[in-house]
Amino acid sequence: MESRSEVRVSWSAASRGLPEGYEGVKSFQVRIAFLHGLLLLALLASCSSTRTYRSRPGVYDRVPEGWLPVLREARADLDRGDARAAHDLVLPLAERRPKLIPVRIFFQDVQLRLLEAGEEVGGFRLPDGLDARDVLADIYLERADARPTAQDYILSARLRRNGQSALKALDRAAEVDSDCVWVHYGRAYRHALLRHFPEARADVKRSFRRDPGHLPTLRLEASLLAGAGETKSAIRALEVWLDRTAEDPLVEPSTRAEALVDLAALEVLDHEPKDALTILSDVRVDALVDPARAELVRACALQDLDQRALALSAARRARELDPDDLLSLVHEAMLLGLQGDAEKEREAWERLVAESETEAAGAVEAGGAVEELDLSALLLRLRARTRLARLEREVQAASANASP
Repeated sequence: MESRSEVRVSWSAASRGLPEGYEGVKSFQVRIAFLHGLLLLALLASCSSTRTYRSRPGVYDRVPEGWLPVLREARADLDRGDARAAHDLVLPLAERRPKLIPVRIFFQDVQLRLLEAGEEVGGFRLPDGLDARDVLADIYLERADARPTAQDYILSARLRRNGQSALKALDRAAEVDSDCVWVHYGRAYRHALLRHFPEARADVKRSFRRDPGHLPTLRLEASLLAGAGETKSAIRALEVWLDRTAEDPLVEPSTRAEALVDLAALEVLDHEPKDALTILSDVRVDALVDPARAELVRACALQDLDQRALALSAARRARELDPDDLLSLVHEAMLLGLQGDAEKEREAWERLVAESETEAAGAVEAGGAVEELDLSALLLRLRARTRLARLEREVQAASANASP
C-alpha cells in the first residue's frame, strides 16, 4: 500500500510532467484569469524568496486614492448584478484617465457583462450569434488603430482567445510605449500559456524592472514559482499579493478567492495542513470559480492530518461539484485504498479508466490534435491501470495462499 506522502499530489512533479508514483497526477492548479485551470510551468528560478516586491507604480497604475470609494460602490453594484449602475460610475473615471489600465479593465468587464445581457454599450448592442468577448476585442483594436494608444492595444489583447493574436496586439502596444509595464506582463502571460518559456521569463524580468511590485506580474510569479516547486517563495509572493489586494475594488472577489485556494494548496505542499484549513475557512465560497478544487485541497490537508473519513468526504464533494474532473476520483480511490477497502478502490479506478477513455475519445472526435490532448488524463489512466493490475495480483496471491 502506498504511503501517505505518496498519495499527496505533488505540485512540482506534476508541472514537470514526470509520472513518478502519484506525482504524475494533475496538481492543484492556479487559474489566472486570467484563466481557469492551467498551472503554468515555472520559469523564474532566478526569482528568490529574498525579493521584496517594492511597489513603484507608473502612469498606467497610479489610481487616485479619492477614486476608491466610487470604485468600491461600482464593485458592489457589479457583484449584486447591477452592471448598468457600475457602468455609470466607472465610465467617467475611465474617460478622465484613460491610461489607468486597472480602471479600464474593470470598465471592460462591466461592458462585457452588459453586452452578454443584451444591453447597449456606447450605442452598440451585440448582434445575435456573436460572441461579446470577440466583438469587444475588435472594437478596442479598431479604436487603437484609428488613434494608437498602448492601453487600447493592451485591452484588445486581454480579450483575445488566440495567443498569437494577443501577442500581435501587444507588439503594437510596444510600438506606442515600450516602457509600459502591462506590455511586458501581457507578453509574459501569453508566452507562458503558449509554452514559450524563455520569452516569458525575459518578459517577467522586464515587467519587474519597471515596477517591482506590479500586482498582476506578482500574481503570475507566484504561479510560476509554485510550478517550479519553489513552494516557500511562491507562498511569500502570494501572501504579498493577497495583502496588497485585500481592500482593492479593482480585483475581482473570484480572483482573490481562487488565490486563497492556491495559498492553501501551497501550505499543504509545505507540510502545513492546519494552516491550509485555516485559509480555506476564510474563502468566500460564493466567489469561487472552481469550488471543487477547494474541496480537493481540503481533502489533501485532512489526509495529512490522518482524518481520512473527512478527507474522503471532501474528495466526494469535489466529485459532486465537478463530475468531469478526474483528479477527485483519483483522490477518492487512493483514500479508499488507505482505508483498506480494496473492492471500492477497484471500482473507483475502473470508473476513472472508463471516464478518461471517454473523455479522450470525445476530444479526438471534436478535432483535438494528439499533442493538444490532456496529458494529465493520460497519466491518470496509466496510474489507474497500474493500480488495477496490482490489485488483481494481490487477489490472485491471496487466493493462491488460501489454496490447500
